[in-house]
Amino acid sequence: MKSSHGFLKRIFKPELIMEVERDLCEFIKSEKILSNYYSQINKNVPSVEKLLEDNIKELVSELVNTKNYHLCNIEFHIQIPNCAPIPPHQDNFYHCVGYSEGVKLLVPTNSLHANNGGLIYLDIPYDYPILDHVPSNVPNFSSIIHNDIFKSLEINTKSYDYKTGDASYHYLNSIHFSKGNKTNKLSSFLVFRFEAKKITKDLSAIRKYEECFNKHQRRLFS
Repeated sequence: MKSSHGFLKRIFKPELIMEVERDLCEFIKSEKILSNYYSQINKNVPSVEKLLEDNIKELVSELVNTKNYHLCNIEFHIQIPNCAPIPPHQDNFYHCVGYSEGVKLLVPTNSLHANNGGLIYLDIPYDYPILDHVPSNVPNFSSIIHNDIFKSLEINTKSYDYKTGDASYHYLNSIHFSKGNKTNKLSSFLVFRFEAKKITKDLSAIRKYEECFNKHQRRLFS
């Protein structure tokens, strides 16, 4: 069974992670209202792209089984003390591509584990089917797996204890969530999303996601 997730010990140079962390901290200080999620953080903090060294590009090529891939986004996730958990979900409910055509690298900018906001993964294969999702009330997480369905799965979970330079990957059909940050210190991580340039878009899945997203928006802003 090819797993939907995996751990990458010291895949990044610790000194490079610390350099990027300093720049991200400056960005956080500059924000008048801090969000828990920033898309395309490289537009505000260009140094995050320094992390994409040759060994990372080679790794991504192996994970998506092609050298013909591209970087779709660099996300920055911030979890302040006592923040809300990340609800269980599958990224491919949003992206709607083939299960092997995309992958994400999670790169902590400081120590990260399950108790301070690290993701918790269900031990499922990378081709696990996409489950039904419902609209959420959580900003930046439009669609989630209903709690009744999630509880019925009875699948083992796995979390990682990241040190500086460590990372993890997960395929888009992975099911994951967090318990929130239970500590008194802010935690944060970057997520690099890659996709093969030749992908198969599921049009019916796109329509299903768009319907869910619109309901999510109405819940937040009605």
